[in-house]
Amino acid sequence: MPSQLIANQAGCGMPKHVKDESFMGDHTVIIVQARMSSSRLPGKVLMPILGKSLLHRMIERLQMIRHKALIVIATSEEPSDDIIVEEAFRVGVPCFRGNLNNLLDRPGNITPMSY
Repeated sequence: MPSQLIANQAGCGMPKHVKDESFMGDHTVIIVQARMSSSRLPGKVLMPILGKSLLHRMIERLQMIRHKALIVIATSEEPSDDIIVEEAFRVGVPCFRGNLNNLLDRPGNITPMSY
């Protein structure tokens, strides 16, 4: 599967304000890199903190910023990261799937054309 932004399909929910393609023109995009295959602590991104995953807690904190921003989860195309896509969907944040080994591939391919 080619790298793609996933929204409103089997992937992640897209916030209403992102429907307008001009959104990214003068606004901030926050890219959160997340994967399940951490070598030091595998699965840490979904470990529970007071009943919610670490990823969910991070998104909650990022949503507190004062400026309008789009939060996007960047994960790999590996089957082990499907659960991250599901969590992003539950939280209502879009996600992008790219190459596991090329860390610059995922955020580097998130463009206005991805929407």
